[in-house]
Amino acid sequence: MNKYMFKEIGAAIATERTRQGLRVGDLGVDPHVVEAIEGGKPGITTLQLEKIASALQLDPNALRTGEIQARPQPSVFLRPRKQNLAKKIADSYHAHRAGRVDRAPPRTREAPRRELGYLTAKQSK
Repeated sequence: MNKYMFKEIGAAIATERTRQGLRVGDLGVDPHVVEAIEGGKPGITTLQLEKIASALQLDPNALRTGEIQARPQPSVFLRPRKQNLAKKIADSYHAHRAGRVDRAPPRTREAPRRELGYLTAKQSK
């Protein structure tokens, strides 16, 4: 990055921070570092920039170029499920062990015939 890019990044951070009414210490990075970044001084790390972008709810990739863009929201379809598979399996196991699961006995071939009143060869003897 050249020195003009640092000035653009610093100006973008300062503009958005003041627009949101946040103080220098509210960004999750040492206030002296934030002041230096806003002053356009080089030396910002990627991790510091991502922390600042997260605190300001900005897109860190856009902020690297000095642009102010809202952080993209993940799609509803890409959000993690509330309960992962391992937890479901564990819950099912513990419910079964505690006797809270009512399971129907496995059906055999003769079961439908008995229910309908048919007799098999074994049953008629």
